[in-house]
Amino acid sequence: MTATLRKLALGSTVAAAALLPGAAGATVAAADPETAASPRATCNDYTTFAYGSTPYRVHIPSVGHQTAATDCTLRQGDSGPGVFVLQDALRRCYNQQIAQDAQYGPATRNAVQNVQNFHGLVTDGTYGPHTRVAMAWGKYTTGGAFVGCWF
Repeated sequence: MTATLRKLALGSTVAAAALLPGAAGATVAAADPETAASPRATCNDYTTFAYGSTPYRVHIPSVGHQTAATDCTLRQGDSGPGVFVLQDALRRCYNQQIAQDAQYGPATRNAVQNVQNFHGLVTDGTYGPHTRVAMAWGKYTTGGAFVGCWF
């Protein structure tokens, strides 16, 4: 299932009928590691997604700010806003006891491996499309208050 994303003129958010590709019951191939031969760009920033007309927002790592280009990877040694929002989800939705410092170090790698293992994915510690689809993400009000996790 492929999500259709379109930019909204107001608020620099992205609306989607289905928030992420593979959502709503689609399966994720567990045998494909995130570090597969096809090169992907680094998630150097994030995009804020809205689900339909709800007042909730979810931040997902992306290539560039508010681009909806989420087919990207993060791995140990990376840093920046994309890592920060990944760490937020790992802490809030998976209770991973890691720093939220925007640095993809060994602790973040281990936390990603824990999530990958939990979801039955290849546990390579690299965040990529399969991990993104499987993960739960922090859900926030338009005012910025955390209200739970989006699965």
